[in-house]
Amino acid sequence: MILIEANKLKGKIYAPPSKSESIRALLASLLTDEEFAIFNLSECEDARAALKLAANFKEIDYKQDHVVLKSKAIETNEFNCGESALIARMAPAILSLKLRQFIMNGEGTLKKRDLSESYNLFPLFGLECTNEVFPFEFQGKIHSNNVILDKIESSQAISGLLFALPFVSDNSTLEIRNVKSKTYIDLSISILKELGVIISQNGNRYFIQGSQKISKQQYNVGSDSSSLAFLIALSLFNKDLEILHNIRKYGIGADHEVLTELLNSGIDGGFEISIMNNPDLFPILVILAATAGGTSTIHGISRLSNKESNRLASMVSILDKIECRYLLNTDDDLIIIHGQNRLPNDSTIEIDSFNDHRIVMAGILAAYALNQKVVINGSEAIAKSYPNLFRDMQKVGAKIDEQYRT
Repeated sequence: MILIEANKLKGKIYAPPSKSESIRALLASLLTDEEFAIFNLSECEDARAALKLAANFKEIDYKQDHVVLKSKAIETNEFNCGESALIARMAPAILSLKLRQFIMNGEGTLKKRDLSESYNLFPLFGLECTNEVFPFEFQGKIHSNNVILDKIESSQAISGLLFALPFVSDNSTLEIRNVKSKTYIDLSISILKELGVIISQNGNRYFIQGSQKISKQQYNVGSDSSSLAFLIALSLFNKDLEILHNIRKYGIGADHEVLTELLNSGIDGGFEISIMNNPDLFPILVILAATAGGTSTIHGISRLSNKESNRLASMVSILDKIECRYLLNTDDDLIIIHGQNRLPNDSTIEIDSFNDHRIVMAGILAAYALNQKVVINGSEAIAKSYPNLFRDMQKVGAKIDEQYRT
């Protein structure tokens, strides 16, 4: 639990390393027998879970500014994803290149998330999941195939296939139609390309040559796009706050790009946007809509139920707390938010994070957007993606009481 008291922030905050890139880089290290170095690795909980998984295959040598992973004998076939859905969806295809039978377990909120769509893809490539709940048991080895994948809700399992298929003996072709969060497919292909593994693309068709090898044995992790988007939103209410980053360009439509484009077009008087490909942006957008004045419409709310929390329900609870009017229209897959430029009262607002790191960020943003004291229950959830956020904010003057108790 923390108490945030809005005040003017001044100074520089450097956006944290990317959770998505860190996990992908660690999984990529399993695809080579050579020493593999990762610079600027995230310290978030999900990246730590990926590092722990990699440690079953690699000796980890911690250097001052990077880690080096060296191959060793495999000692187990049971692995834990922590609370990371990305690991749970990507890793099976990669692990099947090394083991013909293995078990994947998870923790916390991950055990409540539906992974069936992702795991139903793997049998097309020779990998079977033999049960429907954690711990999942896998048998088989990924092999090549030429398939059409249509209307896939999560791109993460596809990223796992893109990582694994270049290392099987034969070529594959994936035709990927109507996929959500295509930006993360672009990220996976970009990382592989930097490591010397090439996937050719023609429209929505991806040609994957088999028997490839990693030729570059190191990766430098860039800034986290979703965390950068939060910091950009925070800077709207703190004009002396400078946000620094080393974001990587990997296609179009990353969270920070979508938010920047929206802000450049103007949000005063309300806005309209789809989060179908950017569900992590939703909590930020709700706070901006609630305080922008005018009416805003956010499309794609069906993407929100299978995250760390049901983010639609989580953010609606915050709208209720700040007495902001809204209209849910699940038939048309949207929410309409009637913004306001003033607060209903001066009392402290108390919200719940629902153990979701993005809801913690939304609560912090609400404090500054509303110029209000905000108590966030379950604030420790921030460790999932940005464990040093409170420290970084305190360095630029934030009033954050981490010992607060009601």
